[in-house]
Amino acid sequence: MEKNTPDIRIEKCGPDDLLKLRDLAIRTFVDTYAIHNTEEVMADYLQQAFNKQQLQRELSHPESEFYVLICGPDWVGYIKLNEGSAQTENQGGEAMEIERIYVDNRFHGQGLGKMMIVKALAVAREKNKERIWLGVWEHNPRAIRFYQGQGFEKTGTHVFRIGGEDQIDWVMEIEV
Repeated sequence: MEKNTPDIRIEKCGPDDLLKLRDLAIRTFVDTYAIHNTEEVMADYLQQAFNKQQLQRELSHPESEFYVLICGPDWVGYIKLNEGSAQTENQGGEAMEIERIYVDNRFHGQGLGKMMIVKALAVAREKNKERIWLGVWEHNPRAIRFYQGQGFEKTGTHVFRIGGEDQIDWVMEIEV
């Protein structure tokens, strides 16, 4: 890292991080998907997925973990990992899901997403998982290329419901 590069670290989130995590989650989701969805669809999804009570449940779920990517003083990305019953689809006890992984648009292309994938692989190894899976929207070629570059392969599809609309995600996996 260059001398002038801010300190970059990944830290586990806890219940006290709710409001900062919520702000980051909303900002990065809107930046990624607002252009592809109506205002109504976005508003409905944001209310369902990122209301304080929902995020509090997710933060306190024993089989989910959130990690935040911090650059200097700023929260610039996060990842949510699920295992067991927390997975959005039952993929078995040997699997871990990356349910969400987002980096602030201002920090794209700096290797920060890769840092979070490396963290996810380390957590999966610590928990003796065999593979990590995720869903990525079929119309997000940048994300698909990123995951393929990290070694993920398409293994199927599933429906992702956003604001009352069904969208198709590719299911992608990597062995741990």
